[in-house]
Parts: sequence; C-alpha cells; structure tokens
Amino acid sequence: MLPLTISDDDAPGILSLLQKYARIYRENVGYAELQASVAAEMAKNAERMEQLHVAFAAFGVNTKAGGFGEIRNAVGDVAYNAALQKGGYPPSELNWTQPNNSEPPTDTLAIVNTLPAEADAGLSVRELVLAQLQAAGAIGNSAAAIRKYIEDVRQTKLHDKTVGMTLYRLSQDGLARREGRTWFFVQEAKNPSAEDAGAH
Repeated sequence: MLPLTISDDDAPGILSLLQKYARIYRENVGYAELQASVAAEMAKNAERMEQLHVAFAAFGVNTKAGGFGEIRNAVGDVAYNAALQKGGYPPSELNWTQPNNSEPPTDTLAIVNTLPAEADAGLSVRELVLAQLQAAGAIGNSAAAIRKYIEDVRQTKLHDKTVGMTLYRLSQDGLARREGRTWFFVQEAKNPSAEDAGAH
C-alpha cells in the first residue's frame, strides 16, 4: 500500500476532522467511566434497599409483596406522601399508578408525574399556580414542579422567574405561603361583616 500523501490544501480540513474525532472519542471514554461508576453506585443502593426490606420486615411489613400499599393505607395519604417528599420526591411525583386497582410495583414505588389536563391549557399562569397549590393540599408543591407542569400544559418554556414571581405575588395577596422551598395554598378568609350583612 502506498503511503498516504496529503496536500497542503487538504491538511487543514483533515486535521480539523481529526480534532473533532478525538473530542468525541474522549467523550465516549468519559461516558464509559461514568457508566461504570453509576453501575457501582446502583449496586451499592441495591444492597441498601435489601437491608431496608429486612428492616421493614422487623415491623411485620413485607415490602417485597404489597407492603408499601399496606403502609399507605395504614398511615394515610398525607403522612405517606410527606415521608416520600422528605425522602426527595417532588410533590408533583407523589401519585401512585395502580392499573386495574392492583398493588404498585414495590421495588420502584411506581411514582410518576401527574399528567397535565388539557382543560388547563387556557388558564393563566396565576390560575395554574393556584390550582397546583390547591391540588397539593397539605403536602405543598415546589416552584420547579409547578413550572414543569405549566410548561407541559402549554407546550412552551416559561421564563425562569415567572412561577417564582407569581408565587411571591400570591403570598403578598395572602393566597400562598412558603416553608423552605415548598409552597402551600392558603384558604381565603371570609369577611365576617359581609356575611353578617347578608344575613339581615
């Protein structure tokens, strides 16, 4: 085979391609290392979860066979969802998927996002934020989760500060309150004088 010859005109283009190839190759090496690291962490978590199954069993709960559903039924939705939220789940992901009224898969907890309602698409950002706070109830909701819901409903991106400013204005109007990063709906107080006036 004859040795490769590269003209002075072609050399810059070939070297540019070589540079791009090297960059992509190195990225793949990094991804492979990351994948190995993730696999190792997942293996550690699998061991931790197995230990937790044993700990649950000490309380008489078989979390490998419907136990999570039994816990929810025993402590109630509010306490159950609050525990999941403290464990790291956003409020918008605290809904069980139970097809045909069956128990959810116990190892995954089957927690998924609430699907946006088509009817909500015509509401204002303020109305959507209020609706999400009301739906969250005592569990509360985060600005990030509300923003994602609205973006899903409207199929468009919001400015980073839109939901945060809306929540702030609602708090100024006495319709929302915040605890840390979690927002809650505040029920409007009725005007006693107006009720008295209507009673006469």
